[in-house]
Amino acid sequence: MRKSIPIPVKNKGVAESLLYSLQIKFHDARFSLAADMSELSVDCSDEEVMADIGRSIGEFLGGISEMVGKVSTKDIRSFEGKRRLRGVLPASSLVPSALSGVYVATAEMSETITALDAVFLRYAARYRALPVDLPSLIGAGELETAGYLPKDAHQVGRISTFDSADHAACLSPAGCLPLYPMLARAKSPLPPSAFTAMCRVFRYEGGRFDQEDPCARLWEFRVREIIFLDGEVNCRTRRAEFIDFMSLILKHLDISFEICTAADMFISPEYAKQTFFQLLKGTKIECRIVSEGGSISVASFNDHAGHFVSKFNIPTKSDGLGTFCVGFGMERLAGIVIRAYPDRAEREIAIGGLFSLVA
Repeated sequence: MRKSIPIPVKNKGVAESLLYSLQIKFHDARFSLAADMSELSVDCSDEEVMADIGRSIGEFLGGISEMVGKVSTKDIRSFEGKRRLRGVLPASSLVPSALSGVYVATAEMSETITALDAVFLRYAARYRALPVDLPSLIGAGELETAGYLPKDAHQVGRISTFDSADHAACLSPAGCLPLYPMLARAKSPLPPSAFTAMCRVFRYEGGRFDQEDPCARLWEFRVREIIFLDGEVNCRTRRAEFIDFMSLILKHLDISFEICTAADMFISPEYAKQTFFQLLKGTKIECRIVSEGGSISVASFNDHAGHFVSKFNIPTKSDGLGTFCVGFGMERLAGIVIRAYPDRAEREIAIGGLFSLVA
């Protein structure tokens, strides 16, 4: 049974969060949004489930009706490249494991990630970012302090041993998170600082993984993080510089992209205010690669202001310091480059040319 359901609002952030919420809740149905966000197509063979989907849509939109028309995503810049991305990532790059959403990176993928990461590391060195190895594990209490639980409980995996019922350890759903409680344990007040790490990030996505397009959603993936502890003006300057840097990289690679304001996905209307605040204030910006099949985020620029400093009581040498982070999704970026440059020699030349941008 296929049904098209009109969406009474054309707010991109709302429409995408609605789609995400339905995908997490209804595993036996398939959903797609119209290009203009005006309607939602639903494929489902069960009439009762279809009725539940209709009720969920009504509850979702009803819960945020007062905020829907007030904010929307805003395009900051875009570029139309000549390199066309057709199809999906070749199977030769990521090999499925026994777990959905978990893959083995072959030499092609691994080499491309390493090459791209060398460019990001070179750029991070401009800011004297201190290289650190951050753990993938974080305490459940720390996730609650950070504001990820219970809002993102569908993302977070808990860890326990077979002989214990203790679930205090969790897999971190964001690369930068384990750093903040560690900074809070500093023995003396911290000056403005910068850090960088290659992080293993885990997002369960409610178990909804795309087998045909692995990079669309991964349970485990790598993110190159550059994190700043600094004043508000400096954080905004860093954000503008990294947006310029990412634009230069993709223009050099001749790949189409758009950079726009964004917001974290939510599956329950009770958390909508947090998401709408991000859109209203422009605290989250994404770089999305545009292809014939749509667009996908490959980098995010996140202004946390004083949130983590205050929540974790991070000691600082001066008042008014906050945090800002940039995250580059390495599998997605590498997959895009492999699709744009399927010939290995041509790909190596293209990536090698990026070093001229950070010389």
